[in-house]
Amino acid sequence: GLYDLSGVMDPMLQSIMITWGVPSDLAKSSANKFAQTSVISEFGEVLTRLFLQGSGSVRDLLALCAAVDLNPAILLSPLIYAGCIKSNLPSEDAQEIADKAAVSESAMSSEALNNIVGASIGDKKPHVNDFMVLCQLLDIDFVTLMQQVIEFYFSSQGVSEHEADSF
Repeated sequence: GLYDLSGVMDPMLQSIMITWGVPSDLAKSSANKFAQTSVISEFGEVLTRLFLQGSGSVRDLLALCAAVDLNPAILLSPLIYAGCIKSNLPSEDAQEIADKAAVSESAMSSEALNNIVGASIGDKKPHVNDFMVLCQLLDIDFVTLMQQVIEFYFSSQGVSEHEADSF
């Protein structure tokens, strides 16, 4: 039979979600739901992909959240935000993208968001073209956003604003 793994799974899942950027109180309540024996037995492969292998998808997160009646934005928003920050997007823009994408049906079903979330789960840097597609879906001006990223990069490399304008 299946051993009661909730005592082991609960703190492990909570810890991983905190590293994703989920606030600790929400990570604790979510982990408690995910660590139930019935959820582990039904979603063992999904839990393994998401939390142990770092290779989960938006579809995995949505299925898991639906099974325990959890708002998926609780997990999606921090993962999207993390992907934005890893790609050097300004935090204000990163938060706007994360908040909009985590509740957008078209974004949640897009390959672009799946790639961004997958990269965040796997602790990788998402591809810029995925942000371009996501920004189009969310009606966010991608060109202005990229100008800010480039300006940040130049300033972090010690290039003056005047020198950067000549590029």
